[in-house]
Amino acid sequence: MALSDDTPSATAILKSALALASYHRDKDHSHADRLKIAALRALATSTQGTIGVDESIRHVAAGMLLCTLEIYQISAASSHWLWYVCGSKKIIKSAKLDEIAQSNDTTTLIGWVHYCDVLSRFSLRHWQPNLLEDAGSTIGAHFEPFRPAPAHLIGPPHEVLYLLSEVCDAVVEPSDPRFHMNDYQQYLKLLEWKLRKIDISANENNTLTEASRSNSDGIVELYQLATLIYLKRASPDNPKEKPRLPEWIDRAFHILSHLENCQWPFPLLILGCEARTDDQRTMILDLIFRTERSIYFRKLSSIKTMIQRIWVQNDLIEEEFNYVHKLGVVLSSANMSIPALMPDRDFVFLSGVEDEAAGDYIRGTLALCVLDNQPVQDVQLEMIGETVVASHKSNTDEQVGSWLRSVIFSHKWEPFTFTTAHGPASWSRHHHMHEYTWPFELYIPGNLPESLRGCSQCHISYRLVASFLRGAAPPDVGDFVPISVIRKPRALAFDMMDPWTVQGTWARSVEYQFCIAHQAIALGTFVPVEVMINNLGRDMRVSKLKCALQEIHEVREGAFPTITAFKGQREAMKWELPTTTEENQLYHTQLRLSLPRLLRKCSPDFDIQGIVIKHTLQVTVTVRQPHGLTSEHCASLPIILFISSERPVDGWGRFIEPSYSTGGDDQPMLSPGLSAPPQYTAAEVESSFEFDRSHPPPYSP
Repeated sequence: MALSDDTPSATAILKSALALASYHRDKDHSHADRLKIAALRALATSTQGTIGVDESIRHVAAGMLLCTLEIYQISAASSHWLWYVCGSKKIIKSAKLDEIAQSNDTTTLIGWVHYCDVLSRFSLRHWQPNLLEDAGSTIGAHFEPFRPAPAHLIGPPHEVLYLLSEVCDAVVEPSDPRFHMNDYQQYLKLLEWKLRKIDISANENNTLTEASRSNSDGIVELYQLATLIYLKRASPDNPKEKPRLPEWIDRAFHILSHLENCQWPFPLLILGCEARTDDQRTMILDLIFRTERSIYFRKLSSIKTMIQRIWVQNDLIEEEFNYVHKLGVVLSSANMSIPALMPDRDFVFLSGVEDEAAGDYIRGTLALCVLDNQPVQDVQLEMIGETVVASHKSNTDEQVGSWLRSVIFSHKWEPFTFTTAHGPASWSRHHHMHEYTWPFELYIPGNLPESLRGCSQCHISYRLVASFLRGAAPPDVGDFVPISVIRKPRALAFDMMDPWTVQGTWARSVEYQFCIAHQAIALGTFVPVEVMINNLGRDMRVSKLKCALQEIHEVREGAFPTITAFKGQREAMKWELPTTTEENQLYHTQLRLSLPRLLRKCSPDFDIQGIVIKHTLQVTVTVRQPHGLTSEHCASLPIILFISSERPVDGWGRFIEPSYSTGGDDQPMLSPGLSAPPQYTAAEVESSFEFDRSHPPPYSP
């Protein structure tokens, strides 16, 4: 369309596309702004005279390109993206483009408008500034629904969008008189039935490859499940109905776990609201990270911020908000000023055993940007440490009342006032803003219990919390950052670096020897293992060899009131090792067994406050004997897992890789991170790592 001729409407498409490309390519966005103005002028010129079908299609194409540009450039003041959506809808209906038999390109263009219209209806449904304060004017949240002729937009993707639009129009808060009416509840059940009835496998698209079709079906099902979850959360509870919500949530997270990236905001937001466990929240954060890395022009920071605020509500506010009201508060506050915490690093190292350990400092900056004429309040900063334990004999993730919580550390700074702030520093784009900053510092004592993660039923966590002060009322939570407290191995831990060997005889003749180069292993690295099996008899060979990392978990009797003692173990990781097909031969191999890089999969060794975690490496050998018989033999080696300064763990439980790490196979068997005692000076920590300065939300039980 853009290159078909030199008419003003074609020029408008070309200038709009160039503006969008310039925005993504150039750091200076002034050129994109000039191209956008040129596109608008071309559109204005093209309206002089009669506008036919082709001209109308070009107007819609240019409008949607400009809409996309505005979405990427969105700010606190701009609602231009919505103007383009509404304008494109009006052109389609006025020219009856959705009723005229057109090419696939035109149908796709109309589908693009339909998609943006439905998601804008969702945003405006929950965008309610009066939830926060009665300031400024609002754009009209009620506009005519866009229902393109179904002959042109059919199939599961558009069926889901049509129903999502109806759901957005239907849901109301419990305070609405319609909420408890039988007709309203029956209508919601009808919408749910229609959504469940959609058969994703019936999506016919002959232009896609098998892999693309599978991925496309997964995305459509993700939208279907997100809409069902949204509808169910917004519906009145009915104890007589079969609970389907957990099944939908599990299925949606299963789909997310198989996606390389996810650039679709609606399912990310809805499923982000449902992420309660460490596994689910890690999955959401990793997916956002991979999406922004692989699709460089797709920025999901606003979605991540909204998910963060949802998690703040879920984690720090005891009372349960109504679902629709909670979404309204979060979406309506997307551009409100909140304090932002920026610690220099979100982990501290404590040196030595508790009674004689040296502490460490946590330092950073507290920042706040406010608009002109926006009322400001003093800011409170607090650091909180908490132990959370539940019964290990049952899954209590959903039984909030069964959690036993105790505060083990609390420090509250004096309120940060605007008379003591650095600033205001002015910054202007669409608004005049003032930025206030306050430095903060706190000495973390050496006897503080270290952070514990990896078990869904118990953990010790620390967080910095910034909030607005509201007089006698409870403070409004603005931002919080988890802090990882890491304890170094004791100063005289050289014995941990000695090799450890286990050897013996199986079946009276088979000799074995298993050796690890050092008993202490840094998490995030590898276990260096040497395996030797000798004196295999006639017609005997090793048919299978595997190693398993066993994590032994214990809660001692009387450690916590109302929590019964527990001792159990889990298989944190397993490895299948190469075997030999030769008979009567010495079996000898050296291996590096890569350890998990997530604390939720494997914790460091831990023994504090009645909670004990330790590890063993179990080696299982299957020997094939004459006449096809097999025998299985096991041996175990105790290992000590710790967090090294070479690969510290941030507040969110993610390893910080050293800047020199290449991930290649040429690393030495004894990793540099395993030196004992490691180098833990602040200068070396700061200089050795490439820190991720983003602030993903914290994990919680």
